[in-house]
Amino acid sequence: MYMEDTDDDKLCYKCVMDDYLSEEIRQNGVSCVCTYCKKKRRSYTISQIADRVEQAFEQHFEPTNDQPTEEEYYRQHSDPESTYWWSREGETLPFLLEDMGGIPEKAAQDIQEILQTRYYDHDTDFEEQRFSSEALYELNGVSDHLWQQDWEEFERVIQSESRFFSKKVYDYLSRIFNGLEKFTSYKSAPLIRKTGSPKGIKGLYRARVFQDRDEMLSAIKNPDQQIGTPSSKFARGGRMNAQGVAVFYGATSQELALAEVRPPVGSKVVIGYFEILRPLRLLDLTALRNARAEGSIFDPEYAPLREKALFLTHLVDRIALPVMPAQESKDYLSTQIIADFLAEAHDPPYDGIIFSSTQSKKDGANVVLFHRASRVQPIEVIAGSTITAHSSIYEPAEGEYESYNVVVTPPFKPQKQEKVKDHIYHPRFGFLPSPRWPVSEDSREISLKIQENNLQIFEISSLEVIKKEIPFQRSILKKERPIKDSDILDF
Repeated sequence: MYMEDTDDDKLCYKCVMDDYLSEEIRQNGVSCVCTYCKKKRRSYTISQIADRVEQAFEQHFEPTNDQPTEEEYYRQHSDPESTYWWSREGETLPFLLEDMGGIPEKAAQDIQEILQTRYYDHDTDFEEQRFSSEALYELNGVSDHLWQQDWEEFERVIQSESRFFSKKVYDYLSRIFNGLEKFTSYKSAPLIRKTGSPKGIKGLYRARVFQDRDEMLSAIKNPDQQIGTPSSKFARGGRMNAQGVAVFYGATSQELALAEVRPPVGSKVVIGYFEILRPLRLLDLTALRNARAEGSIFDPEYAPLREKALFLTHLVDRIALPVMPAQESKDYLSTQIIADFLAEAHDPPYDGIIFSSTQSKKDGANVVLFHRASRVQPIEVIAGSTITAHSSIYEPAEGEYESYNVVVTPPFKPQKQEKVKDHIYHPRFGFLPSPRWPVSEDSREISLKIQENNLQIFEISSLEVIKKEIPFQRSILKKERPIKDSDILDF
């Protein structure tokens, strides 16, 4: 049982910087003069605040060791010349109340005294007591074990039961990706990013590998079509799309775009730069590595958010896991379903995902723009123009080199525009207004524009292989002779 608190001090909601606790006091407190700001506002007694602090510390904090471990003690005393000196980790309760709870310094000290008095025990004077002024605390560890179990169940369902129209899968992915605005990353960076902002992504690099000269010449004549997003009939399945679903895979750096296509030695690679023309809403999976929950230690829902934040840091490793070509159809299944969910089922939907490269450790990130946001603006060419592409080999004194040229030749005479009739006759509906310009089959909003004059072409002469040796041992076990009765000695 707690000892009865006799303080009459009051703390108003305006003096508390923690939004959750401040609102709780404003809703449930009693109007009186605040002890700390001397204003008459809705307030809690310090004893009531101490009750809430006690609950929060039970859930989120644990005291640190007040003595070094055996290893730490040995490290400090075994070597006279050692510079190691053990010091206790953690922070005091008043400091944590100021830093994480938004409670004024004087009020935090008063709360410390109340809690120390409540739990003071004369029989344990030589031990550090609960909430004593000497105690230091740190955030306790959380586990994402249940989240990991649910992920394993998710993978089992989509591989062996139902990939499409599965309510179980939809509900699970909703639990993961709903409410991400409550999380931030390193230096409070948001997990949801928008292009077009001052620090947003302005454009993306996309690479394509060629081993046939004529095929490459055809591509550089029409790079908007052949370096940009492929048509659906040519779209191969990838990490974030099923076969036949056309999306745009790009990278934030030229080097990363080159590494992602894994070009063989002797091939040529064409890299185009695509400007992003409109604001896009992207989920930044790279920021998940440092995901942390934004919330109040006084909020009962904060602990589950911390568990989810831990799972999100592990989720990015699962999504970016390197996949061998023979396993792509199986191992890409979960990431393809996640992409479909984010593009179509999530409310509001995302336009794409930022994710880490599995092929290179170079700076930058990969970006996939979903089908809705992957349309490339056609290159403007005068009607009737001819486009030719050719390569040339030069042999100056310093050595042979190759170059590529694309030439656009407008028509000698401008083509006459056909007169558009005001009306056309329909056998059933009679005369109808005639369309004045062709209607595009693609109704998607244009998102990207290639800089067709700045294509870069590389010939792959060698590849860097980074290897890590794995221990190997081959042993031959000797076959043991069966034990006979004669081998057993009587004692």
